[in-house]
Amino acid sequence: MPLTGLLALIYRDYDSDHFVALNVVFTAITLSLNPAYYGYGFATSLLVVVLASLYLLDRKLDSLEYETFMLQ
Repeated sequence: MPLTGLLALIYRDYDSDHFVALNVVFTAITLSLNPAYYGYGFATSLLVVVLASLYLLDRKLDSLEYETFMLQ
């Protein structure tokens, strides 16, 4: 399910800029730490984007029934 939400938002191009910005920030933070933490910046930015995409997808699907039947 998280991959589906992420793919849906990438398809609609909502969070691609946010993902790049988060990836740069978190990677810069982890690069200043010990080399044992390399790669956690990408994983953290991916986690944030997946959680945001699930939230936005849930919000969009909540109004799907209304938009389908009431806005005709």
